[in-house]
Amino acid sequence: RHEALGDKRAAGDDLRWLSRVLWWAGQGMEAAAVGDMAIAALEQFPDSRELAMALSGRSQLAMLAWENEQAIELGTRAIHLARRIDDRETVAHALTNVGSALLGSPDHEQGAALLEEAFALALEIGSDDHAARALTNLGVGTMVTLRRDNGALERALAFARERELV
Repeated sequence: RHEALGDKRAAGDDLRWLSRVLWWAGQGMEAAAVGDMAIAALEQFPDSRELAMALSGRSQLAMLAWENEQAIELGTRAIHLARRIDDRETVAHALTNVGSALLGSPDHEQGAALLEEAFALALEIGSDDHAARALTNLGVGTMVTLRRDNGALERALAFARERELV
């Protein structure tokens, strides 16, 4: 609809959302392709929240596919843009992607620090979903990659229960 109305920015953001819905539907390759289309469409709006979120969303898909180098590159771009335009929600989202991609690597501690930063920022802006995601990724990521419990997963579960997050 936005495309038909000539609203290129909103149409690009629609592609970002479509990418997310495709991933939820189990269509990872299609989700990545549409995410790339969203970025391409939104690059004509270089200082937009929509581009920052498209970069972060695509970074998330790469992280979930264990394409860590791409997740870090796209997430870092999203962080820089989001900080420049003072979009703290996207900063928290992208920090979670980059931090998660670093877990289990030689830069594991840096990744854990980025996830803690994402958690703190999400709390500060009142985004319980982003905060829970950062803690969950820290706990699960540490268990999966290093086979050790750092207490973050229990923190995430307690946080989710306290806020009645499903």
